[in-house]
Amino acid sequence: MATVTYGPSVAVTAKPQEPARRVAPPPLLPDQRKAMEIARDEKQALISARIEQWHAYTSAYAEQMSKDFGKTPDHYLHLLFSQGSRPTSTRKCNPYNAWSSKVVKDANQDAGPGQSRRMVDVTREKKQEYHNMTPEEKAELAPALEDVRQSKKFGARLTVRAILNDVNATNKRMEVEMYGLCLRTGMQGFFCVFKSKAGIPCNPQWYFTNPHINIYLALAVRKGWDVENIGALAEAFAVAGCDFMKFLRSAKDRADFLKAEIRDLIQKQIADLTGNPKVRMNYVNFERDFVVKFGIDVTGWTFDKFINPSEMSTSLPPLQKLISALKDGSCRFHRLAEPERSRREEAYNRKVLAGEVEPRKERQDKGVPRGKRAANAADTEPDEGSGNTNAPPAKRPRVSGLSIQKAAPKSNEFVNDSDVDDDTPAS
Repeated sequence: MATVTYGPSVAVTAKPQEPARRVAPPPLLPDQRKAMEIARDEKQALISARIEQWHAYTSAYAEQMSKDFGKTPDHYLHLLFSQGSRPTSTRKCNPYNAWSSKVVKDANQDAGPGQSRRMVDVTREKKQEYHNMTPEEKAELAPALEDVRQSKKFGARLTVRAILNDVNATNKRMEVEMYGLCLRTGMQGFFCVFKSKAGIPCNPQWYFTNPHINIYLALAVRKGWDVENIGALAEAFAVAGCDFMKFLRSAKDRADFLKAEIRDLIQKQIADLTGNPKVRMNYVNFERDFVVKFGIDVTGWTFDKFINPSEMSTSLPPLQKLISALKDGSCRFHRLAEPERSRREEAYNRKVLAGEVEPRKERQDKGVPRGKRAANAADTEPDEGSGNTNAPPAKRPRVSGLSIQKAAPKSNEFVNDSDVDDDTPAS
């Protein structure tokens, strides 16, 4: 079952403070300005002295905590000023950090459980080795640590527990980011997270910044918006590798999907060339409607004849070949030069005069005025018990084709004795 989470419906935000317009103060005399500068310098000196005392006390206390509980003094200073929260962004990798990571990893490579040494102790002992390194050797250390960080950030999680922990932590961060974006800019949105591996016990998870968005979509998209159904379908498609060729079952379904993709690629190209997004391809009269009218021709068509994708065979390799050609540009629609377009138009007109171009079929009732549709004879017959024979026939209600077929009457499941004729001998 999908998990749906909504953002808070009511939020109290701080009102932006508009700067107040202040009246310009009166001009100061030189003696007054000098006295104010002296007083400001004395005050700043006192503040600096107090800050130095505060910094010395805090640093000494952090050193004491480092001796009592381990870790570096900077770690406890960070906990003091950030209230224990983790940093939002990591520091840029530098050669010293890379060297420290390398030496502590080498020192603890063969250490048993509970015998690992602290980085601060290892680096203090081997600090001279770092200073003896050349700048070229130091520069080679940073890329190695950067690769390790990238592996931790983007590397695949190998256990189910690690995957679930990462999913839950990432979802919480995304919810906080979406909620903050909503408060800062007024933007609304939603997202859905679903698995792509069958062995992960995780249901689709939804988040909406406003619960009314989900309700509105369920009403606006009739019988089409259901977070349970949408999440399950997206999950099934992702488990199939997001590959339609694996997701679709029959060869006909796969061929129909490829044909639809061919139509979309063709439609996009002709819409870009004509500048009309509503233009539609006419495969039968392509020479007349596009070559002559718009001066648009196709090159690199992989089939022998320019035909509608619906008329192509259901063999997948030819369809995939045409799709690849349309995507990489080897098959494309292009504008003809005006001399070439004129030449093609003259050739087309000669074919029309010679009867080589099959004209469009005309309606059989062309030129015949068509009035209202005549009613059926069954509808015009008056009722036997009705006395008004001159009344206009009733309109026939519009019904769908499925409702016209009346179901046959069902027979009784049980036959009572009264339903059996008296003259029928009992078995």
